[in-house]
Formats: sequence, structure tokens, C-alpha cells
Amino acid sequence: MAEGNVVSTETKSWVPASESANKRGVAVKRLFTKVGVHPFDELEWELRTASIQNEKGRVIFEQRDVEVPKDWTQTATNIVASKYFHGKVGTPDRESSVRQLIARVADTIAQWGRRRRSIPPSGSTAASGTNTTAMPRVAAGTGTRPRAA
Repeated sequence: MAEGNVVSTETKSWVPASESANKRGVAVKRLFTKVGVHPFDELEWELRTASIQNEKGRVIFEQRDVEVPKDWTQTATNIVASKYFHGKVGTPDRESSVRQLIARVADTIAQWGRRRRSIPPSGSTAASGTNTTAMPRVAAGTGTRPRAA
């Protein structure tokens, strides 16, 4: 999609974002979630230590009590905790759960959509947010999610 273009629900075609300001936005159908069930509740979670060592065996990154989906590999845990969690390690501001990471990303996507008026401010926004939050479960079905060996 070209920068500055959005889908218009009335014309089903691409229109410049400036022309779509008075449109309703894209209606989002609930596909991967159930009403009343949070996507996180459909996964098993566990706490782990994320730890990365250098070639000499010295620990160069460690974060204890990292919450991840139970079927993730240790490598996936290490990568997500070391690269994608926000905040300084060892501080209260540090993310410690994949739930926090996904919620942050889903909220950001929803904010972008509302700001561009690509999604309506209410109504299907709940479906959009829960569909986005369901990304780990959806990815598991496509084989793109890290799996235990």
C-alpha cells in the first residue's frame, strides 16, 4: 500500500488519507478471537530466565522471571527478552512478559489506525485490538511462531 493511502469502506478502493478523513474507516471482523475471551487466556504461560552467553560462556544478558507462552523455545525467549522488551533491565519500568510486549504493539497499531481514521474509534475497534493481540496464537497455526524442539 502506498504511503498515505487507506482502504475506503464505501468505495472498496484506495484513496488518499486526506480524502478518507470523513469516512467510517475499515470495519474489522472478529476472526481469531471470541467475544468475552481474551486471546492471552487461550495460551499456557510460564516464567523463565532469559540468558545469553558469549563464546567464552560469560553471561552478557540475563533477565529472570520472563513470562512467555509455554511452547516457545528458549532461543525465542532469549531473543524476545533481550531485543524487544522495553525498559532498562533490573528496573520496575522493564517489560517482563510477552503479554506486555504484544499489548504494547497491538495498542500502537490501534492508535495508528484511529489517528489515520483507518479504523473507527469504537465498535469494531475491540475486534481489531483482540485480533491484533491474538497474533501469537495465529502465528502458531501458520508455523511462524517459535516452537519447542
